[in-house]
Amino acid sequence: MRSADYYIVIEGELDAALASEFQPHDVRRDAGTTTIIGVQLDQAALIGILSTATELALTIVQVERVPHETHPTSSNLERT
Repeated sequence: MRSADYYIVIEGELDAALASEFQPHDVRRDAGTTTIIGVQLDQAALIGILSTATELALTIVQVERVPHETHPTSSNLERT
């Protein structure tokens, strides 16, 4: 399967320590949620992010495959 870009939305705004668990991916907080932006992920990398969230007992709200061109550059999401 080809790689793709994903937004993984987690319930709650993760603090810096929890957000660091998802490095090197971009992690942004906004209005009670945290969005992990995975660029050019293959299936194994996506499952790795989802597994990490599960191991940390985080609630996954949404997983969305997005076109590469739609990533926010200076949106209302706060980087962590």
